[in-house]
Amino acid sequence: MAAINALNMMSDLSIVMDVLSSTFAEGECIDRLNHEHISAVLPLAANLTNSKFELHIKTGLKTTLNILSIHGLGLIAIKTA
Repeated sequence: MAAINALNMMSDLSIVMDVLSSTFAEGECIDRLNHEHISAVLPLAANLTNSKFELHIKTGLKTTLNILSIHGLGLIAIKTA
């Protein structure tokens, strides 16, 4: 969680993109995320999708897709409860 918090404090999207592309965008480590981690990672992915660079946008979308494909049903259950 400390690494995710450190990413949230960074203003450089290139570093955020590098970290997310090597972990969550490739589907690695996603099963280790709990709901607190997910709520910290998704805004980072959203920031990447708002970038003007195509690689940042793709990484943000891949990260979001991988998180939602594994944790989507759990997030829906929490939201409806």
